[in-house]
Amino acid sequence: ADWYSQVKSEKPPVVPNNETTSKTQSRENLIRHVLDHAHGGNLAPWVEAVVQGKLDPDFTSSNGNCVLHEAVWRLDYQTVEKLVKEAALPVDLRNATSQTPLALAVARGSYSLIKFFLDKGADIEAADHLGFTPLLSSVLTSQLGAFYVLLHRGANIDVKDDNGCSLVHWAAYKNNVPFLRVLKSLNLSLEATDKLGMTPLHRAAMSNAVHSIEYLVFEEVPLNAKDTKNRTPVQVAVEYSAEASQKVLNMKKPQESLLYRLFSLVFLGYWGLVFLVYLYNVLPHTSHYLLSSLVFNTLVVTMPIVYFVAKLSKPGCIPRETNNTIQKFGDLFELEKFEEIPKPEKICSSCHIERPQRSKHCRLCDTCVPVQDHHCLFLGKCINEQNHRKFLLGLIWQVAGTWLFLYLEWGNLDSQLQESYLSSYVVKALLLLFNQGVLNLCVVVVSVAVLWYSWWYLFLELYAISNALTVNEVLNRHKYKYLFTPFQSIDGTLKLKFKNPFTKGFLHNWMDFLTT
Repeated sequence: ADWYSQVKSEKPPVVPNNETTSKTQSRENLIRHVLDHAHGGNLAPWVEAVVQGKLDPDFTSSNGNCVLHEAVWRLDYQTVEKLVKEAALPVDLRNATSQTPLALAVARGSYSLIKFFLDKGADIEAADHLGFTPLLSSVLTSQLGAFYVLLHRGANIDVKDDNGCSLVHWAAYKNNVPFLRVLKSLNLSLEATDKLGMTPLHRAAMSNAVHSIEYLVFEEVPLNAKDTKNRTPVQVAVEYSAEASQKVLNMKKPQESLLYRLFSLVFLGYWGLVFLVYLYNVLPHTSHYLLSSLVFNTLVVTMPIVYFVAKLSKPGCIPRETNNTIQKFGDLFELEKFEEIPKPEKICSSCHIERPQRSKHCRLCDTCVPVQDHHCLFLGKCINEQNHRKFLLGLIWQVAGTWLFLYLEWGNLDSQLQESYLSSYVVKALLLLFNQGVLNLCVVVVSVAVLWYSWWYLFLELYAISNALTVNEVLNRHKYKYLFTPFQSIDGTLKLKFKNPFTKGFLHNWMDFLTT
């Protein structure tokens, strides 16, 4: 009886349903087939499976992407269009990390896909699992063009992620100085705090973003701001072992030295002392150097005039066009003239203009200067085509005047010496120079230093002008692609070689410089 009741209570064995098993195996085979082709770069089987309803639209691969996201990431516009129109996939379909196709299109910088999704009604403020909207994605991936387009379409520029980090925080964290300049020009605060009380400088210190730190320090953001854990940016850098950040944060902000700010007075004072030494120590013993003395006196008298002509000259600048640039991007975007949209590297992130070739943004003048030669700290302004000749004239006057003074000073010493041996001549000349007074000695020493620096810079200017280049291009030519041309080497590899596209020959270059 016990045995009978035990047998009766046992459940009969489950007989497998062949039809269910067959469907499961078929689906597994389909998934394996789809993913194998997708990993090989072919999305067609996956697309057809979704269109025919064999796979769900939100089916994801091992990387968490749906087929629509994969098509967007591969910039496959036709596949994206087919999935949205034929398979009726929602344009705000989320992947495993809640990213929308629009966010991926922004990360890839595809204007055509961005416009497609926006025109189909995609949510421009859709956030992923970390709170990143498409506009935040454009900052994270350095897509300046996409950033302008999203602003044109009304994206919220004050957006923050789940940690309260703003666009400025992420630009600083990513060491993206161009975006920091853009955001500053759009009136976003460089001192905003997130939920942890961290400023952009804290975030830059955390990621060892040295360039961001240098920029923020230059913009005079507070260095002693503390987060909710009572940490300053320096302490954050120490905690995260960011040694480079520690060095930059511990350095003082680069200030314009007193010499540069008061250079006009220093300049006039120096030449006043030079002329004073000449009158009392040099002139009485160099009467036979009549021509040299005449030229020197002429140079000294006209030196202040030449200096202030260069000092008061204006280099000219390219006006800022913040709103116009965003509007220009937007207009070209709406007309689908994507190829005419300026490349991000050609946009000045501070002035929001498409920079002409050879122009440069001067952070000291805070403006874009066309064909900038260099920024002269002594004049306190940039040198370019409009004031280059005046600057060169002043430099020549400086070199010639200093050289003539030293030449006449040597004549003064030579007239008082009667030595035929070089060694004793040099020793006695130095002793005589020391005996002529501290003022005379100091003026001579300073004049030697002035002559060395002025002559070196004059040589650099003459070389640059002779080759129709700017001093900036001569010293930093590796930074400018337009100065190089590709060529195929013997081994078949593609290399770059320097080729000056502006030179017309020595004489022609000088004629252009003097007449244009």
